[in-house]
Amino acid sequence: MEVDAPTMLEAVQAISLFALIIAHYFLIRGCFSIKEEMPIQGERITGKIDSISEYLDELNQLISDFSDSMPTNAGNHPPSSPMELLLTSFMSSMTKQNHAPKESEWEILPNEDDTKTTVQAED
Repeated sequence: MEVDAPTMLEAVQAISLFALIIAHYFLIRGCFSIKEEMPIQGERITGKIDSISEYLDELNQLISDFSDSMPTNAGNHPPSSPMELLLTSFMSSMTKQNHAPKESEWEILPNEDDTKTTVQAED
């Protein structure tokens, strides 16, 4: 049995049209179920957005605390990245620390006798 090209093309078009009609049915049926799921999914999305906004608020507060601890010099350029901001803040806090007390804070001790007693071992 020999099938010519136009007949084959018509058969492929008919099968494709039938598949589109079936897919359209499932699409419409899915759209009706979206109406039922919308409030439930909306509440979930709202909850996730609220939790993410809490994390962003904490991150903003952390960045604000770091930027407040940085020295304000007119000659410095603003940090170009968060890593540079952290490093600059860390380095400025390291230079501000005093590891030894000031001269006025030294405790002056009285001189003691340097007489040493030696104990000899008995033979």
